[in-house]
Amino acid sequence: MTKINDTMKQNSIEAERCLIGACLVDMKSAVTAVDLVRPGEMQHPKHGIIFNAIIETVQNGGMPEMVTIYPLIAGKVDASFLSDVTNNPIVGPAHVRQWAGVIKRQARLQSLAEAGEALVIEARSPLADPEELAASHILKFICDNAHTGKSVGMSEAVPKTMQAIEARGKGEEAPGILTGFMAFDRMKQGLRGGEFIVFGGRPGGGKSALAGNIAVEVAKQGAHVKIFSLEMTRDDFIERMISAAAGVNLQSIRSGQFDDYQHDRVKRAGAMIANLPINIDDTGGLTIGQIGGRARESVLKSKVDLIIVDYLQLVKGKGDTRQQQVGDVTRALKALAKDLNVPVIGLAQLNRGLEGREDKRPRLSDLRESGDIEQDADMVGLLYRIECGSDSPMYGKAELIIAKHRNGPTGKVDLKFEGHFSRFKEA
Repeated sequence: MTKINDTMKQNSIEAERCLIGACLVDMKSAVTAVDLVRPGEMQHPKHGIIFNAIIETVQNGGMPEMVTIYPLIAGKVDASFLSDVTNNPIVGPAHVRQWAGVIKRQARLQSLAEAGEALVIEARSPLADPEELAASHILKFICDNAHTGKSVGMSEAVPKTMQAIEARGKGEEAPGILTGFMAFDRMKQGLRGGEFIVFGGRPGGGKSALAGNIAVEVAKQGAHVKIFSLEMTRDDFIERMISAAAGVNLQSIRSGQFDDYQHDRVKRAGAMIANLPINIDDTGGLTIGQIGGRARESVLKSKVDLIIVDYLQLVKGKGDTRQQQVGDVTRALKALAKDLNVPVIGLAQLNRGLEGREDKRPRLSDLRESGDIEQDADMVGLLYRIECGSDSPMYGKAELIIAKHRNGPTGKVDLKFEGHFSRFKEA
């Protein structure tokens, strides 16, 4: 594999020697180093062995000194090498942070060089998919090197959590992003980072309309929305948004047959939506790896507060059976939500079996390939629309049945579906 140049490597090894020396004579330095550096980031193999022993000692509550460390490395590192490392140490967390920065930077450069060489080899395969190959290598590099989380003790974590709870109690902070459907928001307490939410429905049942309504409402609050529309084109999705916002019949918009008043409403709705922070990717046949790569690219380039995937069964996953493939997709979307700390909404098709039942209200088991979807989702909402004539008092009545809610109550949200405007409203 390609190696970083000798000067850079030597700088890293010298920083490793200084960091380990400080750890062996100063407990605060050791604690700081263990929090910042991983043994795999050491360029010198013997430094990695010693640092492993330091980590083990600190985590077990001991003081990492030569007398406690040497028994853990005997046979791998000789005593004279360990003694040389501790000569003239400069102690203190501030110095350790500086050395840790050098070590981590060189480790990332080495990782990037190795990833580049591996990418060159894999790209020579005639069967390689360029976008998925790039996405998988970007994801691996981010996961290996761009750590955003860490193990946190209660003394640090609890005060931050309590501060957020107090702010919510005073109305200074919303628990999550509000969808504009008040009954749903009361039940859900907003859309929170790390959550994977599934809305299921039959074809033509309004899943995409609901997702579009939520996207527009969320974007009006200044939140950035990324939509992967695998079924509809970008134009179709936007036309539905405009119809819902303008209150003008979707068929009139598509045919261009409307009066001056409606035309004015359509223009104003279009201007409003044009200024919303919504990005739509309507590429068909995306793999889950490509969706993950494009979502992360959007985060790196700008900002993403909510991701919508329309719909799950159209995303290509890995596996021998369709159920295994959908399971691969749902697990990856849940991991994406946690990794990016944003809510992810996935739309899903329901089985036709419910149409043969007397009670046509959907259940969790009606989700196609339902096992993994039900398992991986933090919340599952199932759309149900009462089919009746326009002269019936039940016309337009709909329900969002919350069949699973990992962090709150289940139940139902009463809605009114205005299909000609492609929108849902509070009942």
